[in-house]
Amino acid sequence: MDNFKIIYKILKYLERWKNRRQTGKRTDRAGEKGECEHLMKSEDLRDWIDSLTQDITFEYLGVNGSICPFSRSDISLCYGEKEQSFDSIDALMHAPFFKGKSLTEICSKVNFE
Repeated sequence: MDNFKIIYKILKYLERWKNRRQTGKRTDRAGEKGECEHLMKSEDLRDWIDSLTQDITFEYLGVNGSICPFSRSDISLCYGEKEQSFDSIDALMHAPFFKGKSLTEICSKVNFE
């Protein structure tokens, strides 16, 4: 992925975040009372992690978690009391970390903050 696509995705994310802060409504998830326009796809999450711009916090099934990409070969995933380190984004995305399911499988059901 070239740098322009990464920058574009980051800017779009920041725009959605700004809109959410102003309106109090999520604009990145479909199916929530018709307010939302877009689901977080696993490819988008992968690109976000790959950008190494920030830690990513989320909530899934009422439990808080975070993804901390220190580098592309050192990524920490925390969920509740569990923590695990991964040596690649693919390993992180496909590990059955959430009650036997992977981030790829649950991505559209996760509330990213």
